[in-house]
Amino acid sequence: MKRDIAFKKDHTLASLQTALRSFEGGFGTLFGLGNNGSKTVGQFDSAIPSPGSLMLKMIVAGTAVLPQGTTVICQGDVFILGALQGVVAYR
Repeated sequence: MKRDIAFKKDHTLASLQTALRSFEGGFGTLFGLGNNGSKTVGQFDSAIPSPGSLMLKMIVAGTAVLPQGTTVICQGDVFILGALQGVVAYR
């Protein structure tokens, strides 16, 4: 089952990553990330298997350098400390 979960806009990158990981345990694997204008929104699907630990990295100047061998799950503009910031989610 697919489900959208809203997160408060004052998260740090690390606290948002922790929150998203905790919701994966109850609502399924993260497959989408963005915002609704006032909060960060994570999209979860219980039908998608979760192959490893979810990680987040900020996009700077249009790019995010990820560790070799990782897979991008999704990317989007989310709230980090109240400001919109591009972020990529990967495993």
